[in-house]
Amino acid sequence: MPQTSPGTVTCRIEARLLMSETSDLGISTQLHYDALDPFAVTATFLFGEGVELDWVLGRDLVAEGLYRQSGHGDVVVRPSTRPESTEVELTLSARHGHARVVLPAETLAAFLQDSYQVVAPGTEAEHLDLDTTIWRLLSA
Repeated sequence: MPQTSPGTVTCRIEARLLMSETSDLGISTQLHYDALDPFAVTATFLFGEGVELDWVLGRDLVAEGLYRQSGHGDVVVRPSTRPESTEVELTLSARHGHARVVLPAETLAAFLQDSYQVVAPGTEAEHLDLDTTIWRLLSA
């Protein structure tokens, strides 16, 4: 269940990394939304032994992917193609390959609804703090 603190929403979710059409690997994933970056959702994949991988996803892209294929290139989100599935498939591509991760749609939808309580859809630009954003970019 999502946890909310002022300006943020965090949700731990059990996902599956698809290794092949018949094999997958359970992977703990943390979704995070912060009003300081109102257009984005960060997905942190936790591989154990302190190994984490962060992907920043567009919140609108994730929301649209609950119902139809959304995105192209490095990130594609879509409902599972399996009949009667209640999952969402996330395809992440990088220079050296790609990964397909399956997430439970109901939990993802609840996380997004909680993020809308922090920043309503369509009002993201009103929450941008350009000074902080520029400072973060230059400090990275």
